Amino acid sequence: MTNPANNHPIGTGPMMFDSYVEGSQVILAKNPDFWGGDVKVDKAVYTVIPDISARAEALFAGEVDEAVLHPSKQQRVSGDDDTKLLTHGAFPEEIVMIQNTEKKFLSDPAVRKAVFSAIDRTAIVNKALSGLGVPSKGFVPDTIGWAVDPDIDFTEQFPYDVDAVNAALDKAGYPRGADGTRFTLDVVYINALHAVVSSVEMVESMLADVGIKVKLDGVGGAAYVDRVYAKGDYDLAFVRSSVGPDPSLGIVNWYACNKDRQPGRNPTGMCDPELDAAASAALDTSDRDKRSAALRTVGSGPPT
Repeated sequence: MTNPANNHPIGTGPMMFDSYVEGSQVILAKNPDFWGGDVKVDKAVYTVIPDISARAEALFAGEVDEAVLHPSKQQRVSGDDDTKLLTHGAFPEEIVMIQNTEKKFLSDPAVRKAVFSAIDRTAIVNKALSGLGVPSKGFVPDTIGWAVDPDIDFTEQFPYDVDAVNAALDKAGYPRGADGTRFTLDVVYINALHAVVSSVEMVESMLADVGIKVKLDGVGGAAYVDRVYAKGDYDLAFVRSSVGPDPSLGIVNWYACNKDRQPGRNPTGMCDPELDAAASAALDTSDRDKRSAALRTVGSGPPT
């Protein structure tokens, strides 16, 4: 991060780096040598507006041309003739919950299953995301239909059932204490990802319903990488991630072994030789049927 080259990026795209003011803006300028021909935009200014309300107001006031709006602010677009909601980006995104299997409580698969089942993902979509999304039914989203395993359905295998989760945690050896708490989990997330923040706040309440207390720690991106990857200092982590153009280039990275703890990949401490072999097999062929079979093996384990 301290290498001066990080502040002077280069590339072959239509725009080139001009300047960066930390916490304020990034400016790109037209690349006069762009291989694709003349660039119609002279300059692009990416303004940093952390506050979700201020960002929305800047858009509706015409102070910025484009903005990423928090789901709670997107309904205003339909009533504003000067704005348009873009519902499709380069690739679909997902909010990922990561369980650290190297920590005391989550080293038990039964506890991990209970934690996952304690989260009402439909409620999160409807409230935290204002209905702009769908609860995941499996490891691969329906947008990549050829890789979806029809035998996996989280709504059936991990149903939201508070009574059943409470019973499972009792059976796992974690009864409620005098204050109603079974144990406490440290939860880390990036506080600039507002949809993630809204989701985490709902998860806190849902876990409390089954006697699990959480300590929320919203941090910056660099601190998140340090806590989750460099130190493994967390129980649960939440992050927003792109699905990517292909399961092997995106989703599989969350399940394949990551002993070197490379950022943006599986930080759970979970490594499974059979899963890793299947992940490699999915890359060894271009035959879609064979790749689909391999990816189904990748998704045969519990969610991390």
